[in-house]
Amino acid sequence: MREAVEQEKQEEGLIGQTLREKMKAAFSNVAVRRGLYAGVTAQVAQQFVGINTVMYYSPTIVQFVGIASKSTALALSLVTSGLNVVESILSMLCIHKYGRRKLMLLSLIAIIICVLTLIGVFFQAATTAPPINNIDTLSFGANATCQAYLDAPNVSSWNCIKYLKAECAFCASTGAM
Repeated sequence: MREAVEQEKQEEGLIGQTLREKMKAAFSNVAVRRGLYAGVTAQVAQQFVGINTVMYYSPTIVQFVGIASKSTALALSLVTSGLNVVESILSMLCIHKYGRRKLMLLSLIAIIICVLTLIGVFFQAATTAPPINNIDTLSFGANATCQAYLDAPNVSSWNCIKYLKAECAFCASTGAM
């Protein structure tokens, strides 16, 4: 142990005293450079997959599925957050057994598949949303009627997605989705 401490002190003396000299010596070390590249790549990949967006908008995503109640959608988004916690704990337990690299690559592949699935589902929902009309909308009573829809000049172009974007709750269309 003493030898290791002495060796480390000697290496520190070789690195230099200024921050610039220390950085130069660190970047000249292949292991440090590879670790830095791996860390930066992991952080960039984490930002590009969009999990923060999915977690933030999970109540809205649940409402797009058809859960009209905001409190129910919020409660279901808590399930998503709870699963995130459970899976994080499981991954921490598996790191030593399977290794960081395997878990990272496997989870990255799974995330890409899930994000592509979300893209496909939202695209299909946007293109196949059934039209809405006054009769269907008014049948829910005054509280469920969308004022933006009633005031719109061209309501025949409205569909469920446009209705949702106007924050008017949900489609009142009887058409098949």
